[in-house]
Amino acid sequence: MMQVGLLGEMTNKYNHPVIAIVQARMGSTRLPGKVMAEVSGKPVIQYVLERLKSVKNIDAIVLATSIKDRDNILCEFATSQNISFFRGDETDVLNRFFETSIAYQAQTIVRICGEDILLDPKIVENLIALHFDSNADYTSNIIGRSFPEGLYAEVLSIDTLRSVAGKAIADDHREHVTKYILDNPDEYHIEHITSYGIYKKSWLDISVDTIEDLERIRSIAKVLFPNGEFITSESALEFLVKQDE
Repeated sequence: MMQVGLLGEMTNKYNHPVIAIVQARMGSTRLPGKVMAEVSGKPVIQYVLERLKSVKNIDAIVLATSIKDRDNILCEFATSQNISFFRGDETDVLNRFFETSIAYQAQTIVRICGEDILLDPKIVENLIALHFDSNADYTSNIIGRSFPEGLYAEVLSIDTLRSVAGKAIADDHREHVTKYILDNPDEYHIEHITSYGIYKKSWLDISVDTIEDLERIRSIAKVLFPNGEFITSESALEFLVKQDE
């Protein structure tokens, strides 16, 4: 079963359809419903979508979720935010991601996790630029895990995704969209950016994956964005550093 929302007009300086796909579902094992958990009066996923909307050279944003009834709320919320959505297999995330890309005729895909409440638009823009400038198959800031949790993003071509969807057999390669690429780097042209400045403090965590993460983000929000305001990821990291002093 597939359900597709509305797609906006495509315009970016690369003259090449670039679509951000946000993976989200309500059935998380560690923190069920985390993407709809409220922080300063807004659900986590709303922050993700709002921050993505400020990223340059992304033509459209699509929420990719499952066909499970419990994920109906995500599709309803996406529609309320004028965001397109696609529904596919819950466990074969790679296939869901690939089908989403095909449905929206994506040529270049930006992969985002729905719990990354403070994702950094500038990092995403830098990844997109590097991807096109180097004509890479896959570009990310994941390799080496040099950034804090919650700031990772990936960019890949539809041809690369099609290749992975055809080759990946192992369960973990179907569950984790780009793991096959990372496990087989010789098969693809891979580019990556490394951390700099405060981003080098890779032990910091501004994601929402556990109840402890959610409590941490809420403590940041209480001080830095009590009304759901936009803040930079740097300011959140600086807040955590000061707390540790």
